Amino acid sequence: MTRVENVRVSRSRRRLVGRAAAFGAVAGLVGVGLIPRPAAAAGRPLLAPGDIGYQTRPKGAQRCDLCVNWRPPAACKLVAGPISPTGWCGLFAPKA
Repeated sequence: MTRVENVRVSRSRRRLVGRAAAFGAVAGLVGVGLIPRPAAAAGRPLLAPGDIGYQTRPKGAQRCDLCVNWRPPAACKLVAGPISPTGWCGLFAPKA
């Protein structure tokens, strides 16, 4: 290998290693959630009912079937498990 070829190979290796390091850093930030992924909302895991204060009875006039996250007949967009239409949790958001 001539000296010129050796310099070209050395530069391309440096570029490759630098890009790999940058890619790894960005992938690490995405992995820990510092940079949001575009599809994160669609594939978000559901929360445990106990973690958000879910109860099977309403809280005043607030109840699951009046929430924007309600999915008939017995589900929620944000909370895992069967959800009572007359239940309530801390994520309640009234339908418009």
